[in-house]
Amino acid sequence: MKKLFRNLLFFSAIGSVAILASCGGDEEEPLPTAPSIEVEVEGVEVSGSAISAVEGETATFTVVVTAEGLFNTLKIVPSVDGVAGTAQFIGKDEAAVTLTEEGTVGTVVVTYEFDAEDVGKELSWEFVGVDDEAQEASKTFTATVEAAPVEVVVYTETLIGGQSNATLGSFYDAEENKVYKYAETRETHSASVDFLFFYGDTNKYAIAAMDDADANTAFSSALNVTNALSAIMPTKNATKFKVTALTAAQFDAIGDVDALASAYGEVAADASKVNNLEAGKVFAFVQASARGSKKGLVKVVKTDGTSGTNRSITVTVKIEPSED
Repeated sequence: MKKLFRNLLFFSAIGSVAILASCGGDEEEPLPTAPSIEVEVEGVEVSGSAISAVEGETATFTVVVTAEGLFNTLKIVPSVDGVAGTAQFIGKDEAAVTLTEEGTVGTVVVTYEFDAEDVGKELSWEFVGVDDEAQEASKTFTATVEAAPVEVVVYTETLIGGQSNATLGSFYDAEENKVYKYAETRETHSASVDFLFFYGDTNKYAIAAMDDADANTAFSSALNVTNALSAIMPTKNATKFKVTALTAAQFDAIGDVDALASAYGEVAADASKVNNLEAGKVFAFVQASARGSKKGLVKVVKTDGTSGTNRSITVTVKIEPSED
């Protein structure tokens, strides 16, 4: 239970309520009106006394105790899954308390940062305001905590050259955002290539897997090598593709893996290429099993070039992160 208060900035000391003795005679004076308590919560979603938080968020509790019989102490009792922890007491003389001149209103601000250990548990805090006559008023808040969204990996404006472009590489590694030329791919990097770019009279601007037949034809012709991909490349990862109806703006809005999975959809990618690409088009891919089968989305930023020697495509890639 100590863990629950690791981030609560109470700056408090354990104490007990001081009850003032009556100075009257034989007749007891009537007790003042019992205190009241108000708690405002900021930084998280709140509905009544229920808090919905996400890992990494911080809840700020502003506790105001109004007591005709003078503010004495704020007691806070935490619990996890219904099991109460050690109460903490913040007395009226502590620095954490802002007290009105007459002493009837005490304000305390405390914070709690939700972390991974809180996910899936029910947390609660009972705030108890106590006056000098030991009269109490309380308010309880409960919190449920969700895991923080897992962000997608984003590579912006990666430039890839066509099969006859001697300046730019044509083979792309979506894990490392690296582009390789044919020779270095063949010699050392074929196992890490997820897709390539080629241009053809029919396919126009096309992204394909290494095992695509049209890509093999295009590179074989450009390099004057028989079966430049199908026979010579040591590894030909069978990345699969599909077109999407996503707009560029919808693609740009995707920031976490849940949003990416939703945009990818339930229909599996099963094509070895996507073709006739142009700026603004968005397509989906899934890596070969040897590469982790991670899903990704690609937005075409720009297509360029007027001949085989200068054809290129610029893309932005969003892909699921690798598991630790």
